[in-house]
Amino acid sequence: MPPLNGQTACPKTIVLSAAAAAPTNPNPADFPPAPPLPTTVSPNFGFSTPNTHLRHTFSFPAPCREGNCCEIQKATLELQIKALQGGQSHQSSDAGNDKWYIYKNGTLLASGYLWNSFPVASGQTQTLTIPMQPAWLNGCRLSFTTQDDTSVMAAKLTVTGCCVRPNMSATTP
Repeated sequence: MPPLNGQTACPKTIVLSAAAAAPTNPNPADFPPAPPLPTTVSPNFGFSTPNTHLRHTFSFPAPCREGNCCEIQKATLELQIKALQGGQSHQSSDAGNDKWYIYKNGTLLASGYLWNSFPVASGQTQTLTIPMQPAWLNGCRLSFTTQDDTSVMAAKLTVTGCCVRPNMSATTP
């Protein structure tokens, strides 16, 4: 597709990532106050203490923030996780019942279990890919949190969409 009004053709893919030991960057407006969320929150990815949650917000760079018109076509959140203790089931009080949550403006949008095959061994790792709904990325950001006996070693948000600068000028009759 040729450029439109001097702009690069769409769609484009952006990848935002956070690796082990990287600091988290939660947007406080997205997460409800405790309770229901805990007060023990890790400031970094790759934490090693059970009963610790992780909160993080991926914020999109320009052009999303420059008054452009953007449409997200697809997105995935990939979490590299590690069990800090074993897990027996979704009903057990160990890594087995740990979940991920997507929040926006204090409202829970989606959630799911981090582990779906049991038993989970302490130290076990896996990569979990979670499809995102485009509306969850409104406002040029995505906020997530995870529970508490599972460490998030790294996270990656991959977004495909199109942003164009409106090319309209005011006219008078």
